[in-house]
Amino acid sequence: MPNELKINLSYFFLLLAAVLAAGCGYTLGLPPSTTAGAVTSQTIAVPLLENDTTEPLLGEIVSHRLKSQLNATAPWRIVNTDDRPEWLLKGRVTVVLVTPMAFDADSQATEYRVELHVNLTLTRTADDSVFWSAPNLISVADYYANQDVTATRRSKELSFQDASQRLADLVAGQLTVALLESKSPHENPRETPKKIPNKIQ
Repeated sequence: MPNELKINLSYFFLLLAAVLAAGCGYTLGLPPSTTAGAVTSQTIAVPLLENDTTEPLLGEIVSHRLKSQLNATAPWRIVNTDDRPEWLLKGRVTVVLVTPMAFDADSQATEYRVELHVNLTLTRTADDSVFWSAPNLISVADYYANQDVTATRRSKELSFQDASQRLADLVAGQLTVALLESKSPHENPRETPKKIPNKIQ
């Protein structure tokens, strides 16, 4: 089979898998080898997300998870903002909701749901054009509570990590698919921004 045909078939099956995954409410975090033949390495910077909530570490947590997942997903390569990246992913954590989901016999909450609301925009630094945006991305995770205040707080913090990782998995997969679908990300700088479903569970 000619090399060109092999690449085209690989590209087709990659997009098919991504579409099927998205239809099930789950988005692939593509492994480093998946897109190497389709798109060259892309440098991307993720500045610290703004945090509008009363949880002081949420901006750092979400930013860290996004950086780690993108760096593990081809063709992205994380660099500093000062290193002149090709792409810039900026955003803010706008809302965090903590809702009781289950109660014991004394009407004390035993399980809570954390809901993070995040606004993200990917721009192409060459012309500062918006390539992809998610104006109200929501990610959720649950945690259990008990009489131990310290343990409950730790469970809550872990739920922030879980929700942030789910968000990072989705974003890394969607950015990769959007880049593949554009075929050559530098040819159409004014194309319609890519948007994604806004809730992750």
